[in-house]
Amino acid sequence: REATLSLHWMIDPNRIPAYAEAVAPSRKRKKAREGAIQIRNGAFALAGLDFQNEISDWVGDLVSFSLLEPDGPDGPMGWVIALNSKDEQGAKLFLQRFWQTRSLAGAELQINSYRGIGLISGKNPLLGSIPKPLATALIDDDLVLLASNKGVLEQALDSSQLSTQNQLGDIELQRTIPLLGEGIALLTASPSAMNSWLGIPTAITNRKDIGRLIASFKPAGRNLLLEGLLQFKEPISQVSLASKEGTALL
Repeated sequence: REATLSLHWMIDPNRIPAYAEAVAPSRKRKKAREGAIQIRNGAFALAGLDFQNEISDWVGDLVSFSLLEPDGPDGPMGWVIALNSKDEQGAKLFLQRFWQTRSLAGAELQINSYRGIGLISGKNPLLGSIPKPLATALIDDDLVLLASNKGVLEQALDSSQLSTQNQLGDIELQRTIPLLGEGIALLTASPSAMNSWLGIPTAITNRKDIGRLIASFKPAGRNLLLEGLLQFKEPISQVSLASKEGTALL
């Protein structure tokens, strides 16, 4: 619930290139498909994952990404990715190959249990010249969690057990989602994420009364539409709207 940014994607990532190709003009279909593949694979590569060789043959149609600030706004960012599997064996085999490959490349692995769930962590030597930490967990044999480090993953597991800390137990969020209608992805963003990730001006995101953005993404032919609701901590008055910040908001 305290994630700076969260994105819950409800479509099989393998289908994205075909959709991009189908809606593109005939002369640009090949380029559209190649571009979609590059964007999709690049997004997974940011987390040190090889989509084509490690993910594509087992991943299902639910992908979640959360960007966290485990040590506060001045500390390093953390992230958690959740991937559901089409079958139990796909998730298990992925984690076996994932850590076997990195172990052979020189990663020192740590295996421990947290809240009854097995965690594997170690530094990923495949990301570049400076090895970076990674941590994984398998939930109910068909949900894979990957995180930027073991501490972030443990924090996510803690939140999953407490309705006051996770999005599933967020009554305000649950009331808002139906207002957005049908879509393929659900986004939540804090004021800082609205500015840095979505480009919303600081005249809006620096307001003391600003809350979060809850939005859905909807494909419409060649376009991807965002429909969102911007929440405030208190009712907006006409006096507030007449101010410089209010003008920027309008």
